[in-house]
Amino acid sequence: MSAASMAMQDRVLLLPSVADRAAFLWNKKAVASTDFEIIFTISGRLPDSTQQDGIFAFWLSLDDCASQYDEKADFSGKGTDFGQVVQAGLKEAGYSLLANKPNFKGFALIFLPFDAQKKLRQTIASIYTDGVKPLPSALEKVLEDSRASVVTSNWLPTGPKASMSSTQVRVSPDGSIVVSKRDLGVAHIPGSLWSWAPDGNEVKGTFVLQPDGTLSWKEHLKSGNWNLLPGGKLNITLFEANFILRLEGSRAVQELPDFPTRAKGLA
Repeated sequence: MSAASMAMQDRVLLLPSVADRAAFLWNKKAVASTDFEIIFTISGRLPDSTQQDGIFAFWLSLDDCASQYDEKADFSGKGTDFGQVVQAGLKEAGYSLLANKPNFKGFALIFLPFDAQKKLRQTIASIYTDGVKPLPSALEKVLEDSRASVVTSNWLPTGPKASMSSTQVRVSPDGSIVVSKRDLGVAHIPGSLWSWAPDGNEVKGTFVLQPDGTLSWKEHLKSGNWNLLPGGKLNITLFEANFILRLEGSRAVQELPDFPTRAKGLA
């Protein structure tokens, strides 16, 4: 990982709440199978409804950027502004399209806060390319490219309500790729069942978030209360004890109070 990204014990903080920052997280080991799926959860908030710098991309590529891009060379007397130094180094190395090359080979999901007309409307584009024809450098032009499949869908909240989204990329042996996205927000969560994994791995039990704001733990009805927090977090009171949980897929991972041990490694 590089730039502003930071590995926590059981998650990765890609970006802080600071404008004009870049973050990178990649896997150096090639996927050996032709039949696999990748699931990742995005939680957080766009700065507000007037800014356009909240952009996120997921890449699945045949290119080995980890060996081609020398990130250490970016910090050799090129300035003191961290964001500008990283962006300048990437552009100089040819990685001018959201930390990748415009002629990359593979599949990309790009999450944008604007549409092809640069209007503020959260948008997701899926792109598959053989690398022969470079993609446009302007992201709004990428949305108009014939290789892009584009949908307008909120992938991060812009208001005070909490929300998150979980994305699944399914790759089949015939080469087809299917993308699905699950939203979780105030309108989706009442009545939902969650597995509580305090350490991010081992499930200790399940609970149901009732529409009336109460929480049912296992067979104990109305054993607590719940409310959503910004960034895909859940505040619950269970048997008079308070917890802050992070929602991931169908699991709830304990953030506060801090759990003594965490699952090792990152999914």
